[in-house]
Amino acid sequence: MKVLIWGVFVLAVLVWTGFAALVAQAIAWSSDRLSTGAVGALEMATNQIVIPGWASAWLAPSDWATVFMFVQSAIDNAAATVPLLTSVLGWIAPLVWVVWALGLAGLFALLIMGTLLIKRFGDRRHQA
Repeated sequence: MKVLIWGVFVLAVLVWTGFAALVAQAIAWSSDRLSTGAVGALEMATNQIVIPGWASAWLAPSDWATVFMFVQSAIDNAAATVPLLTSVLGWIAPLVWVVWALGLAGLFALLIMGTLLIKRFGDRRHQA
């Protein structure tokens, strides 16, 4: 039974560590993308969008202009918050590892409790 508990513990630690590493890497990637000017590249891409002919049946060209102005405004607002987002993302990556360590401590506490319970109540079954 102890082997089963240790096996579940090791599997849980591997999954927990993999998830934390994935989240930390995604945060680092997002931070790098924001700092390299990906917002500017997105703005240039929206200026080069060509409306297909079949889409003109759904919205008039003036409506498309309104949609593009809204998208452009959203991109401009996002570009204004890039310095703030970059600094926030710099704090979130270490926070992920702090939460990982707390979760690991909780998993270890569950392992110790399970092992002690098996040690305590497992012997009574053999005494009878």
